[in-house]
Amino acid sequence: MLTGCLEGETVVKKGVAAVFFNPKTRFVTKFYVTNQRLIIKNQKNQLIKLSYELVHEIYVENNTYVCIRCNTPQRFYNGKEEYVRIFMHGLKRKEGGGLAIFDDPKWPNYWKKIINTQVKKFQAAIALKKRSMQEEEDELLLIEGVVRSETGLDEFEVVKKRER
Repeated sequence: MLTGCLEGETVVKKGVAAVFFNPKTRFVTKFYVTNQRLIIKNQKNQLIKLSYELVHEIYVENNTYVCIRCNTPQRFYNGKEEYVRIFMHGLKRKEGGGLAIFDDPKWPNYWKKIINTQVKKFQAAIALKKRSMQEEEDELLLIEGVVRSETGLDEFEVVKKRER
């Protein structure tokens, strides 16, 4: 199974869905929920990797679709925030082979919960890392110096003070 996972990235769940950006053009695809991104395989077996960093909102629309509202990578080129919505519709295997639309309202709620959990874990880890980096940076602003002690001429003490 080729999912294009990076080192340290694991597949949490996988499924099959009709994925579309507008309701008229859908394609049947496999998707993988990892601990760092959502990976969607398109018709040409190319992998669309959606980092959880770009995800803004995940919700259920019309009790049928999981809708993921996210930034597009395009914003890095033109500088403006550009949003895209990705819809996922559940599929099930028919008797005798083939796939059919799965209209059970539990399907979108189940996948929303799974994807949302991974997004929150990822974004919390990023926030924690940023906070610890900020604290390290604040500690680097401490200046260590040596000053003559008040108790005698030969004794020195190390003084730490914040740089302003």
